[in-house]
Amino acid sequence: MNSMFRAEVLDRAVKGIALVAHPVWMPLYINGLAWSAGLPALEAYPPQVLRWFTAALALMAVVLPLLSLLWMKRVGMISSLEVPEAGQRRSPYTVQALCLGGLWWMLADLNLSPWLTRPLLSSLVLVLWALVWLERTKVSAHAMGMGALTAATACLYRQGADWGWEAMAGGGLVPSGWAPSALLVPAVVLLSGLVVAGRLHSGAHTPFELLHGWAAGLLAMGLGLWGLGPTD
Repeated sequence: MNSMFRAEVLDRAVKGIALVAHPVWMPLYINGLAWSAGLPALEAYPPQVLRWFTAALALMAVVLPLLSLLWMKRVGMISSLEVPEAGQRRSPYTVQALCLGGLWWMLADLNLSPWLTRPLLSSLVLVLWALVWLERTKVSAHAMGMGALTAATACLYRQGADWGWEAMAGGGLVPSGWAPSALLVPAVVLLSGLVVAGRLHSGAHTPFELLHGWAAGLLAMGLGLWGLGPTD
């Protein structure tokens, strides 16, 4: 009885982590990290730009792909919203690539900070990478997303991002000299490990598919952001 209860709790925890770390949310997570990092390039924008860009990103990178998944499920193109079969992932990936590519194209002439546009381009590269590899293997989209999130967090921290901790320390909200932002990168790496372990536990992917995905996400997002400075 206790073992069955523990197994049920574990399965629910794995599903919960998979939902929170679903790759469809990653553009919004990375966008939130960038806007809250305290980079001069982004702080120079008025609040309206933050609201407009985030709304456009949410529509194109999250809402439209999710609606397309619901439609594909309804007409039988996919067996479930988790899209467990590699052969069924071609259409969702294609829609995601079109949405990301369309948003990046619409923003191309606005001369926005590359901290906003390059994550879009890197995300597009990752979706296309997964699409190409479908002929051989089902690369883990969860792992790709976590690898990209890890790279974005590391690149932002490298540029001095403190995510508001200095302001809180100045206001007496946190102890002076305490820099928990330094723990954010290891925390994201730890979360990546939990997500990878959860996907492995659920039988969704092989170890190779998970490591392949995480490394691809880390490399694509890292190459896209590494050379940027805080004022870019």
